[in-house]
Amino acid sequence: MAVLLALAAFVATVLLHAIACRLPVGLSVVLKLVLVGGLIGLVLTAYLVASYGLTVRTLAGVVTFALACELYVFCFTLILSSVSAIWLRRLYRGSIETEALAEAYSPAWMVDTRLERLADNGFLAREAGGYRLTEKGRGLMRTFGRLRALFNHAPRAR
Repeated sequence: MAVLLALAAFVATVLLHAIACRLPVGLSVVLKLVLVGGLIGLVLTAYLVASYGLTVRTLAGVVTFALACELYVFCFTLILSSVSAIWLRRLYRGSIETEALAEAYSPAWMVDTRLERLADNGFLAREAGGYRLTEKGRGLMRTFGRLRALFNHAPRAR
């Protein structure tokens, strides 16, 4: 029963995330999911603990919900940055010449798109000559450094 509740909570998360993504809120798609999924996950966890206590059933429900949310995040972030998915969406709207498709999705375009996404999410700031790392970007890099140290991953030699 706990796993079924977790799956129902996941479906509710996806539906509420779809609604949240259509609201004019200045948050990234991933952050909207973290907020919606976090709230639903807390409610689910509280309900499971109240119903079953700290048991394997509760753990099964919480882990099922967490894994489903992680798979969902992986899928939609993959689609956001996948050139193949972008090409398929573009071709779905109508045919396009091969040369125009290659020009529109060149390596330079992919780099520009990623830079714009980082700037839109506050990790980079646009300047006349290009971009600079913001304090939010520095914080993320510090977090990556801590995680690298935690998992004992040495930085790559250049």
